[in-house]
Amino acid sequence: MGYTNFTECALRYSPLNESMQELYSWQGPVRLIPKDPSTQITTAACKILCGTGSDYYTWAQASGTITTWVLPIMGVILQAPFESNAFWETVWSLARWIGSPIASLSYILWNIKVSGKCALMADMAAPYDSFDEDRRSNFQSMRDSLYLLATLNQYSIAPEVLYTNKHNSKPAEGLLRVVLFSKDLRLLKRRRPPDELNAMRQKIAQQLRDTRRKGVVPVFLSTLWFLFAMAISIQSSFGYVGSNATAHDLALGCLLAWLPILILCGIIDRNPVSADDIRKKINRLIDHVRKSLMDEQVRRLFAETIDAAEERAQVERRINDLGEQCAIMGNVPFFEGFAGQARVRWHYGAAHPILCDIDDCYISAHGRHWLRDETRARMFLVLGSRRGGLDWLDYRELAQVSTAVFYVLGTTFGAWVLSFYTPTVGLGCRSGSYIVFIVIASALLVFEIVLWWYFDAKKHVVRKLKSMSTQEKWDWFFFRPTEAGNTVYLLYRTLAQTFGSDNTCDCMSSNWAPGGGYMDFNQWNTSNSPYVMRYWIIGTTIAVTVMGIAMIHICLEWCLQSHLSTSDARNAAFGLQRVRLFRRYTFPLRWVCYRIGDLTHTTECGLATLFKRWGVFNPDYTVRPVGLRWAKDSRPPMLPKLLQRHKDALPSSIAARDRSLSVTSLMVAGRKDRLSRAGSFPLAYARPARTSDETADIHPASPVTLRGFFGRRLSSVDESNLSPLGTPLPPV
Repeated sequence: MGYTNFTECALRYSPLNESMQELYSWQGPVRLIPKDPSTQITTAACKILCGTGSDYYTWAQASGTITTWVLPIMGVILQAPFESNAFWETVWSLARWIGSPIASLSYILWNIKVSGKCALMADMAAPYDSFDEDRRSNFQSMRDSLYLLATLNQYSIAPEVLYTNKHNSKPAEGLLRVVLFSKDLRLLKRRRPPDELNAMRQKIAQQLRDTRRKGVVPVFLSTLWFLFAMAISIQSSFGYVGSNATAHDLALGCLLAWLPILILCGIIDRNPVSADDIRKKINRLIDHVRKSLMDEQVRRLFAETIDAAEERAQVERRINDLGEQCAIMGNVPFFEGFAGQARVRWHYGAAHPILCDIDDCYISAHGRHWLRDETRARMFLVLGSRRGGLDWLDYRELAQVSTAVFYVLGTTFGAWVLSFYTPTVGLGCRSGSYIVFIVIASALLVFEIVLWWYFDAKKHVVRKLKSMSTQEKWDWFFFRPTEAGNTVYLLYRTLAQTFGSDNTCDCMSSNWAPGGGYMDFNQWNTSNSPYVMRYWIIGTTIAVTVMGIAMIHICLEWCLQSHLSTSDARNAAFGLQRVRLFRRYTFPLRWVCYRIGDLTHTTECGLATLFKRWGVFNPDYTVRPVGLRWAKDSRPPMLPKLLQRHKDALPSSIAARDRSLSVTSLMVAGRKDRLSRAGSFPLAYARPARTSDETADIHPASPVTLRGFFGRRLSSVDESNLSPLGTPLPPV
């Protein structure tokens, strides 16, 4: 290739006669710079006059890029949540994070969203002004259970356990419910108090908090150093407007701006010191419960903790079914490996299905202080609903995918604008390479989603064909090599812009697409175009804005969730107090988001109704309710306005109360009935003191009403099999 000096080449070209300039000069159109045949030559002429080598930067320029960008980026990468004594695991994790940033960030943001839901439920379990610091309290016990749920969400479940009952993962979910939320189950062959399961849970939760890596603050400091470097580069760029080397230096920082975001998210997403040790402790706890459920006497004693005779019979039947499934599971470890922080492809986690189920069947309807009747709440949390399982995919994860796309594409697009509009204006080596990197990363994301959907839709066929072997082949022979190649490509792009190997005739003439194909000797090093400042401002603003939004988002999630993982109960109570104050003062903004969510949910309900009529959706397709939302006080849940236009979806007992079906009349009707029977205003849509022989009308905001409205056939629900809240008692 050789070495090229464009400064000397420009001096050789200027004294040539007019015939030579006419032969070598560029006669086509130019963009954002004045046309000047005496300084603008074609790419072919540039190669003849200047050669095909690179005009490398001086060491002063290269060292400036190294100290400004390369070293801070290396410092951020070294803060990544690597596993100790696992070299190849570290290599493949790094290749996945860097080579497929959109997919990796999607998984991590989803895990953060799930742990945030756990923190919200812990917050709403107690009154707004309550800050319980007693480790023996019901609130602290539930806080520990939700923290364990957020922790085990990062581990993959053994296939033999997940599909014990053929293609139904409900037994595995039922076992986890008992492990996490039951306080009345006696453990087999143990001579401890009846609440030993709760004591074991709290002990493990405290151990997990004590051994959790406290690495968020150092990573924040590393990120601040990166932001400081970016500020210096921006100041330098606009202090020397037109310097192409400075512009590409800034573009390099914008190109890599998503990397601190990803690493910081990975640290926040539950960073254990020893993932394998935690897995063994959780498996040991699950194994205790599994063996206990296999004992007939233990199951009988557990069912006797239910006072109402009918409820006791239902619980006994379901707990016996679960005991039979536990016997089929055998001694297979429940969790088989650490899959958090996007390490394992197609990992969904066990927490979100459980959270959705308990939210739907009990928590969202009771709102603030939903744990007021602890015995009743735990019964519903243990039983859940009769549908679902651990292996269904929630379309709401696409929101986190969209967020990841916005963060990575936003920062990269800012870098692309800077390089594309730096003369020669057009698609060249730098801006084109950015597109190549993003296209590969986006393709990896699309392939993961498509394969995930395909294997999920073809489970009955795939399992017969040993589908896990097929997935492993895709992983090892397509995804991992592609991610490693994309990582190497990004490394090459960083080194090329650091040392100036892109300063060649081909790259300087931006000939990757129409609009380029020439080089201006007056613009190659320093541009005097009046439009340069405009596009530098646009590109820098886009990258900095997206990065700022991402940092604010991550910081908020960390602050709102940290009380769940805080080891000291007093500090956790203080943190929860601050979280509640923040949520209270920012409630107007959150209220706007809630209204947007209501509008989206209403639209989804309408579309689902149409699709079911057209035969696109199954008649039993159900749109999930909005779910739990933060509130300072306990208020009855409000009905969607779309409910007024779907009278047939409501039970006849409710429709007969008020033919207008206004939200106000429905709520008032429900209140009048409750006041006339209970004598006081109910805390939620179901009276806590309701007995099994009462036949009160179902409140319009109960899950059975909402599920009927969302398309579930109410006639298929046996009323004799309904729980006291009007929801079916499910098979565990």
